[in-house]
Amino acid sequence: MYQKAFGIFKQNPWQLAALWGNLRTLVGSTAEGAGALSLMERISEDMKTAMRARDKFKTGVLRMLLSEFKYAMTSDQRSTTLEDEQALKVITAYRKKLKKSLDAYPEGDKRTEIAQEIDIVESYMGDSVKS
Repeated sequence: MYQKAFGIFKQNPWQLAALWGNLRTLVGSTAEGAGALSLMERISEDMKTAMRARDKFKTGVLRMLLSEFKYAMTSDQRSTTLEDEQALKVITAYRKKLKKSLDAYPEGDKRTEIAQEIDIVESYMGDSVKS
């Protein structure tokens, strides 16, 4: 039986990738409340999507957010994940840093880049966005 299955995948290895993707979807949907992603997982998935779309700017912004998450995880309790409330605090602090750097640039391309970065970060804040 194993030889037959291996022979099929040996002929077309992409079938294995499709099977693995379907298996991950199935397991994820039954294991954690029909596939509900935490804020940190959603940002990670969006970063992968931006990488596939070759959107360097958005990929860079999301990498910085994930870096801030990792820094918060190691500085607080050495945990492996952040709860949504903690992740929201990290995002708010990062947005605050961006607002300060936006004030440092009076005009130009850098200012528009920072404004775009703030828009991306605010999209993950949801209803808690405050000016």
